[in-house]
Parts: sequence; structure tokens; C-alpha cells
Amino acid sequence: GWQRQRVVLARNPFVRLMSYFRFVWLNNPNWGDHKWTGWAGFSDYYQFVLQMRDSKPGLFANGLDWVPESVNKCKQENDGKLEGTALHPWICKTTYYTLSAYDIFHLRPVSDMVSDERFLAGPAAMEDILVLHLETLKEDILQLEEALCSRFGFCEKLPPFPSVLP
Repeated sequence: GWQRQRVVLARNPFVRLMSYFRFVWLNNPNWGDHKWTGWAGFSDYYQFVLQMRDSKPGLFANGLDWVPESVNKCKQENDGKLEGTALHPWICKTTYYTLSAYDIFHLRPVSDMVSDERFLAGPAAMEDILVLHLETLKEDILQLEEALCSRFGFCEKLPPFPSVLP
């Protein structure tokens, strides 16, 4: 709207990726002996994510329906005597891919999000948006105060940002 400063709160993409790795992969017993379950595998994981992102024309923007989530394969247990009966249950195994649409949705940087065709305002909307970075919040709020003063004549100190982060 008129005389408003649009603001986006964002996280450093590398820190975001590292945090996601820590919560999804690190020491996760569901992944067994996968190389990404320890910090020694982080570099490989990081390179894998970057290579996947670089391999797509729109990077991680736009719909993520190109990313397979999982494959479910079922077979009927069979002892060779009576096929197709309730005595022979179906056994299904779900195989999850190493990087799903869910993962990419949580990893993609703000620049990819605003380039997404579903972002109605388009990338040009970021031109007059001030980005507050989670890692440098105090300094960025000072920049916001300066912007509000120079653009709109609102030269008062902003209220403190709530301290809800660990």
C-alpha cells in the first residue's frame, strides 16, 4: 500500500540448509548407515543439493511436482500353495528419495521463492522490500529504522523484536 515499507524476514540460505540437515539427517535412525547421517557427510549433502538446484532451469522456483517423493512397491507373499488368497498378505515397501519436494520447499532460498511463477507479485516486488536477516536482526532493524525515516519521515525508534529464538 501507499507509504508502507514491505519487509521480509529471511534466513541465510547456508544456515538454513545446515539446520535442515541437522534436523532431518543427522543421527536419524530411519536412514541407517547412510553417509548423510553424520557431519562428515554434510559436504556431500551440500554439493548434492546445489547440483540438483543447478540442474533445473528455474532452480528451485516454480512447482515441485518434478521431484519424486517416494516409490511404493508391493508384492503378495506366496508360499506356492494357494495364490491370491487372504492367507497371503500384500507386503509393501516404501522407498523415499534422498531429496523430496518437501525437502526442497524447506531448503530453497528466498530468491527462488520470489522467482516462482506462483509468487503473484513477481521478482520485481523485491526491489523495494527490505530483507531482515535472522542472523543479523539487530543491525537490520537499524537499517529498517533508517529506511522508514528517510522514505516516510517516520523517525521514531521501533519496538524491540521479541526474543523467542533459542
